[in-house]
Amino acid sequence: MIQIINLTPHDIHVGTKVFLASGVVARCSEYPTILPKWEELLGVPIAKMSYGAVEGLPDQQLDVYYIVSSLVRTALPKRQDLLSPGGLIRDDQGRPCGSTYLIKNK
Repeated sequence: MIQIINLTPHDIHVGTKVFLASGVVARCSEYPTILPKWEELLGVPIAKMSYGAVEGLPDQQLDVYYIVSSLVRTALPKRQDLLSPGGLIRDDQGRPCGSTYLIKNK
């Protein structure tokens, strides 16, 4: 039986299906580098971000798929069990409230 486990910090709505947050979050470690003061914009510091290893992601299992962020999914292009939300739907306030499909690595 196929399972889809949500490894994001929030519930994911795709069409009429809701994938509840599992309580486990897969993330890429982040390494910000604050740029020199002369690159600030309107007094706001600007950083370049580099990303490291993915954390919190279980090993692949037969018939188990994981919903993760696009960043996590694209960091591991060979993993065929990773899905991320696509086709963003917004509410009348312009806030994201769902997706129309899930994206899989090639």
